[in-house]
Amino acid sequence: MPSKLREIESKNNGNSIVTDSGSAAIGGDVTSSTIVTGNENMVVASGDVDVKNGDFVSRDKIVQNVQIDIEKLVELLKNNLPEGDPMPQHLRDVLNSFRFFHTSLHEWKELHNSLNDILVMLGPFRGEIQFLEFGRRNLNVALLSRLWKPVSMRTNSLLEWAKTIKQIGLPLVIQFDGIQGSRWSVEICVAHAKMESVFQSKRVDSTALVDSAGEFTSKLETHLYLADKQLRETADELYTLSQIVLGSRENG
Repeated sequence: MPSKLREIESKNNGNSIVTDSGSAAIGGDVTSSTIVTGNENMVVASGDVDVKNGDFVSRDKIVQNVQIDIEKLVELLKNNLPEGDPMPQHLRDVLNSFRFFHTSLHEWKELHNSLNDILVMLGPFRGEIQFLEFGRRNLNVALLSRLWKPVSMRTNSLLEWAKTIKQIGLPLVIQFDGIQGSRWSVEICVAHAKMESVFQSKRVDSTALVDSAGEFTSKLETHLYLADKQLRETADELYTLSQIVLGSRENG
């Protein structure tokens, strides 16, 4: 189990967050920025909580886009619970963990979809390269350049996005003296640059083109597989966290 999940589970007993006074749960009818928390008798802690871009509805459901000020919520709980009660910090940890896994899931999905899109767009270009490789066609630079252009544009879009990632690795940084970033972004950036260099040559070499195309395709396929694996693992981690914090339907 990932460290974040172990940390959350260690602060929970079964399906409830443990406080000094027993189990507690965040829930109940939520209206007018009132947070309901407590044990069997339900203690109501009222106060202002910032909510943006959406509305609360009752029965523990939140609709539209709701953004809660976590620190303000934690402070509200501290003011309404006994001093030293671990519930506010536990709540902060849980909400931050949910945010971490959701952001990671979104980024891995974006990477997976982008790599898949590029490979699909690369299909016609790869077909021509294979004909060239096996001697079935002569080198047609104009045709290959035309087929490569949309692939290159989509790859550039991916690399620009790679500069903004927050959770799935280091953001891509391209400087005059080198490239820094996550392995997938650096390798794809280098392979893409080699392809661009071949086309920018005064005389396009068919062997260099075939080799560079093979390397570029290999990097895309490798990192698509790894992104898919990470996407599944992150989804599993998020599901496990939900089970630890919220409990299963059978228990809820």
